[in-house]
Amino acid sequence: MKPTIAAMLSGLAAAGLLLSPTTALAGIGEELTIAQTHSLLAYRSGGRGVGGAKTHLQHVLNCLVGPGGDGYNAIPPMMDPCAESGKGALNDAINPAQKAKINAAIAMTRAGLAIEDPEKMQAHTTELADAILAAKEVQ
Repeated sequence: MKPTIAAMLSGLAAAGLLLSPTTALAGIGEELTIAQTHSLLAYRSGGRGVGGAKTHLQHVLNCLVGPGGDGYNAIPPMMDPCAESGKGALNDAINPAQKAKINAAIAMTRAGLAIEDPEKMQAHTTELADAILAAKEVQ
């Protein structure tokens, strides 16, 4: 008897060989979701000082620009939430309106990396999370 696709997938999953949701099969939706999550983590970190917030903003930038993109920081993959998620949201976007919103979020992320005041960081990262959400909502 030939195994069914469902049985093969079940076997691969049991063996731990299926790709996780953040691997190369993920795309723009996953990249934008991870970027938005890290902008909110930057908000939380900003209340304790800007150092941790800037680390999360680098993760945001990596998710938006992708490997080789302007400002991408090749940090160890286990520390980069978007290391295996695709080419970066900007490169995965096909809609010009969405690309424009992603470019705006990239500019905001870069501006956030220069902020040194915790209160300004929190306000900025909240706006960044909203900007990323706007990019996610473009169809």
